[in-house]
Amino acid sequence: MDRFSSELPQIVFKRSIHQDVSNVSMDNDMLAVLAEIDGERNVEQLSSDLNMHMNTMRDVLSRLADKGLISEVEQKVPLLSPKTLEAMKQYLVKAVGPMGEVLFDDIADELGLDSAEIPVNRASELVESLAEEIPDEATKQTFKNRLLQLVRSG
Repeated sequence: MDRFSSELPQIVFKRSIHQDVSNVSMDNDMLAVLAEIDGERNVEQLSSDLNMHMNTMRDVLSRLADKGLISEVEQKVPLLSPKTLEAMKQYLVKAVGPMGEVLFDDIADELGLDSAEIPVNRASELVESLAEEIPDEATKQTFKNRLLQLVRSG
């Protein structure tokens, strides 16, 4: 479950019990979390409802997943439009020069993103990472403001 480190609070899980669970040993935390998983509430909501710290929740979810008792609900996340992605690349090229397009792809890759399919909910993270590559503080701030406004407008 390491891949869930930054995304975990927003992930939704469902029960996926396909076996006889009478032989599966679970502690109280595992039972409590499994009882609350409904395929609708995300981990942050479950953590709050159970009054369970996120680190504990991460550990419990990992153990439940390892036992095949839960699985992630596939959620359709809207993507930035190709027009928005192209505009982002062009702003980066203006800020850092012709290597901007390559830099865009490299940073998206470092974040585990496909540079042609950036989820809207990860856009601000991408903008922050791209901005770190701009040495001039004033240019960096202008870049961040323009890109965040671009992302918000669609």
